[in-house]
Amino acid sequence: MNDTEQLIKEALNRQADRAPHPGPTLSALRRPARRRSRSSLFLTVGTAVAAAAVLFAAGVLVGKGPSPDNGAAALLPTTTPSASTHVKFSPGWLPDGFVEVYRSAGPDGIVRVWTTEPSADPPFATAKPMVSLSVDGNPEGFETWEQVALANGATGYVQVTQGQTGPGATIVWRAPDVLRVTVRGVPDVRATAVQIAGAVQPDDKSVVRSAVEYQGLSLPRVWGASPSRWTSEIRVDPFTAQVSTDPPDLTGGKPVDVRGKQGTYVPGKYVAVLDRGVWLTVTGQLTEGQLVKIANDIKIDPKPGYDWIGH
Repeated sequence: MNDTEQLIKEALNRQADRAPHPGPTLSALRRPARRRSRSSLFLTVGTAVAAAAVLFAAGVLVGKGPSPDNGAAALLPTTTPSASTHVKFSPGWLPDGFVEVYRSAGPDGIVRVWTTEPSADPPFATAKPMVSLSVDGNPEGFETWEQVALANGATGYVQVTQGQTGPGATIVWRAPDVLRVTVRGVPDVRATAVQIAGAVQPDDKSVVRSAVEYQGLSLPRVWGASPSRWTSEIRVDPFTAQVSTDPPDLTGGKPVDVRGKQGTYVPGKYVAVLDRGVWLTVTGQLTEGQLVKIANDIKIDPKPGYDWIGH
């Protein structure tokens, strides 16, 4: 992985890395169980979760609620995720052929990605031509980069890197949010990055909406090849939950009751179930019962309206 790809990956992953561990809080709330519980796990929740939500989560996870085997129907969510986050900014200009394939929102920023080759895989996992625009909540060190005047009157800071797949450029400026554009896979990455940055404008209409929610947590990563082929993901330590139009690999799995349906448990990996036409997958180093319990508590939206993918 070259320097530019690492910068992009760090921007895309940053929001998943800063949630404090709730161990001390949950330990204080726990009481001795009068019988063995099949759902005793610790969950890390983001800082945005209120104290009442933590109390509720602790009661559910260590209390006497119904087991995954006999209480799935009672735990099924009755509503779909409703939260959405405004992306705040959009590029007024992009090179020909680039379409949007990725949006994410988290405590440390918002990220949007465009590429010339839409794919069902996350864009940062490939070496394809790519433009990313980030509203960066945690900028570091860019003031030492080369200064450049932008068309919008702002002062930008640009850095060009050379990697195995070719050069890449990143430019950072304040508007007053700290914005970051990263470009790779085009003939003149520096000039292209400067031109894109100078044309970025406020956007109060476009949003990133989650198709998956767990106990109020719905800050998503969304990517896809088209409005009919997409994946929406949230990360809540110690698990990741995805809703996708594409099925996961069920090789080596065994049947399991989840969300009132027959799903699949792949030992050591995840629980997956087809629900309302989309696949819910919960992944983590947890027991089968714990994964099923989490899957039962998740809200999903099978039609989140990702019309922006591929445009």
